[in-house]
Amino acid sequence: MSDQTHDSGNGSEREAVPGMPDGNTRRGFLRRSAGVVAATAGATSVAGALGGVAGSALAATGDSVFPGNAAWDAAVAKYAAGNTLKIGWTPTQGEDFFTAIEHGAFAQLTEYAELFGLKYTWDTFIPTGFSAVENQISTVQAWVQKGLNAIMICTAADYATTQSVFKAAQAKGTNIYEVNMFAELYPTGSINCVSAIGYDNNTQAGYLAGEYLKKTLNNKGRIYLVWGSAGNWATSRLAGLKASLKGSGIEIVGFQRGNYVEDQGLAAALSLLRHDSNVNGIYAENSEMGVGVSLAVKQLGLKPWNGTSGIVTITSNGKLSDYQNIQNGTLTAVVNCNPVEQGRQSIIAMLYHQILGYTPAAVINVPTKVIDKTNYTEPLAYYKWAYTYPLTGGN
Repeated sequence: MSDQTHDSGNGSEREAVPGMPDGNTRRGFLRRSAGVVAATAGATSVAGALGGVAGSALAATGDSVFPGNAAWDAAVAKYAAGNTLKIGWTPTQGEDFFTAIEHGAFAQLTEYAELFGLKYTWDTFIPTGFSAVENQISTVQAWVQKGLNAIMICTAADYATTQSVFKAAQAKGTNIYEVNMFAELYPTGSINCVSAIGYDNNTQAGYLAGEYLKKTLNNKGRIYLVWGSAGNWATSRLAGLKASLKGSGIEIVGFQRGNYVEDQGLAAALSLLRHDSNVNGIYAENSEMGVGVSLAVKQLGLKPWNGTSGIVTITSNGKLSDYQNIQNGTLTAVVNCNPVEQGRQSIIAMLYHQILGYTPAAVINVPTKVIDKTNYTEPLAYYKWAYTYPLTGGN
């Protein structure tokens, strides 16, 4: 594979993109990628919301059917002229998974700036921890008063609070885009946001992890769970895992909470393994705790999974270090919940809704899959590509 450059349309070129195949400029890649997501996610994707025929045609013919030729670019540019998208972004805490979402968003914003002359500003608020929700909610309210057009948010605040705050924000003209949330648990029609962009924590995370454990361990064995704080993500993923393992030979023999952070994940795994290290696998509910689990296995001198024996370690979410740890053998697998794509699809939804006036799907689920040593190179390259786009305050 050769490094590719991107022609922005005005004769300038951006930096080379390592790992991109010949002919895949940034612009062409983003357009084709949108088509792949539409075909994979169906009507839940933004492009899919434009019509099933268009969505299915995208996968078959690529750019020739998807709006995006020079005439469409010019038409959208007229809508974008004079508009500045004022965007706020606040995740549950500072971690690479959410940074990847932000890089995905900036990749798409950069593309739209080059294609349509789209102007934007970008405000960021990072809470001091997963449970630090009061400052996050007050920041959202301050952004509404400031007149932001759109807010991307992932929050651990309780449902009643968020929906009340989001409803008030939208009534004042600030559109809410929930990212990486748990829309599968929302009552139908109850979401006070334009779109919830993420994945199904039950079927696209917990269930997939269970299926991988069954396959890897030949449907038998003892496993530990290192889980996050009690709440919707934890509930949905655990339900999916148990649904997958029901009737199998895999037994959950221990459970401790690591509260979604590395040091507590390490402490939880050490406690479990010191009590009894005779287990076949450990599922850490998120990537931060997954790092802690891998460190615990190493600290205790236990054997990580080598393809035939050892302790299988699997986590969910997916971040750059996960793929690097899979490469070096300290992590067995991760359910890639596709944060880069979540960021990109959030901005795609904004363009269609804020600039073009479309109504995107209420729930936009990105594709997810389990990544291990057999297939880590593709998501690793995708992450590295997204990280070539710097995080700036806007243009």
